Amino acid sequence: MENLFPFEANEMEIYGSEMSSPFKAQIASHPRYPSLMSAYIECRKVRAPPKMASLLEEIAQENHRSRDSSEIGADPELDKFLELYCKLVYRYEEELSKPFDEARIFLSNIETQLSDICKVAYVVLDHYDHHVLCELLLRKRKRLSFPK
Repeated sequence: MENLFPFEANEMEIYGSEMSSPFKAQIASHPRYPSLMSAYIECRKVRAPPKMASLLEEIAQENHRSRDSSEIGADPELDKFLELYCKLVYRYEEELSKPFDEARIFLSNIETQLSDICKVAYVVLDHYDHHVLCELLLRKRKRLSFPK
């Protein structure tokens, strides 16, 4: 297996952060980079406030338009790594979203149940009010009626 880093072991220790710059540039210029960014942005949108989610969506659309749709780069190992990493990030986003989706479904069910209860209560109250109104009218009529 060919080494992804073009440095010897002792050079990696000496250069430290500079060592990752060529690798970062290689990833950033890779055709699968937009997919990686899209997956990352989807993760960030999970708990983002609406304004931030909207901004992230704009960035995602801009990133999608600005890149070539080709998925194969010059380095097969990097291709495979980025493909697997993108899948991992999308799976992570799905796992992050599960509690929020479950909470959203739960709250939606509660809202539906409350709405149904309110409809039933309205019908009962409406029927009750009608019944009470008729009762009051009957009582009033009896008081106002003249003896025969």
